[in-house]
Amino acid sequence: MRYFEKMVGELEDGMMLKEVIRPLGAGRLLRRKMLEQQLIRVNGESAFLTGRVHKGDLVTVDAPHDQPSLLLPEDLNFKVAFEDEHLLIVDKPANMLVHPTAKERTGTLANAVLFAMQIKGEHYPFRPLHRLDRHTSGLLIIAKHKLALERMEKALKRREIKREYIAFASGRIEQAQLTIDAPIGLLADQTVKRGVVPDGRRAITHLKVLQWFPEGRATKVHVSLETGRTHQIRVHLTHLGHYILGDGLYGIANEYGLIRQALHAAILSFEHPFTHHAINLYSPLPDDLISLEKVLSLPLSDEE
Repeated sequence: MRYFEKMVGELEDGMMLKEVIRPLGAGRLLRRKMLEQQLIRVNGESAFLTGRVHKGDLVTVDAPHDQPSLLLPEDLNFKVAFEDEHLLIVDKPANMLVHPTAKERTGTLANAVLFAMQIKGEHYPFRPLHRLDRHTSGLLIIAKHKLALERMEKALKRREIKREYIAFASGRIEQAQLTIDAPIGLLADQTVKRGVVPDGRRAITHLKVLQWFPEGRATKVHVSLETGRTHQIRVHLTHLGHYILGDGLYGIANEYGLIRQALHAAILSFEHPFTHHAINLYSPLPDDLISLEKVLSLPLSDEE
């Protein structure tokens, strides 16, 4: 893939090469890799960043070669919400790990994406921009090349990517709108479970009530994130006293027949890092959460 191509004009005549390719916005490590692979060229010849260019020179920058993945491709179910040569955005089903672990090397979204890309003759490492818990469904961004990942990471740090969720929380959340600003970290003697702790990393979650269910049994909420801490929504709702239904780690497992926590990544909004078009994606509630919503809407006497 070609990242950059420019014919040097009068304004750039005599400039250092690094100034000409500055609009590329590549980070230091990526520039180093491109230099090592001789992918920054002037008139087809490898060049130094401090070298001078002249009117009529053709400057090109190509993407570094990726190492082949060692993961096993698997034909697993997932939906594609958006795809082009730079990004793949998937609608992940619940109960699927995003990336293999030491104990689970197969059955993950990474294995599924590898299979899908090979069918299309594409080859790139699995580069998720962010994570979703195994039991959380919804939209997830994957970068197809390193420069796309860098640009999306910068946008994420600048809070230019809006990630919005739908959750079903236990009990009745009285406030129609609120913000939770509370630091999150590992709990003492825990390797997975997190909580609000004084020395944790700052975490900010915005909540808006969408529906109160009868008898105060649950609340449907819209959640948006300013930060992206592990288990952030689950921890903040638990801290509020309203764990997510079906969450066996922070609440009660298998409520209402759920085999996962009732949390869905429903909305993604951002500016495309290359085309600069607005990308606005919506993932409707999956069937299990639609069924949950119907059950919660019934009066207790009619639930059975």
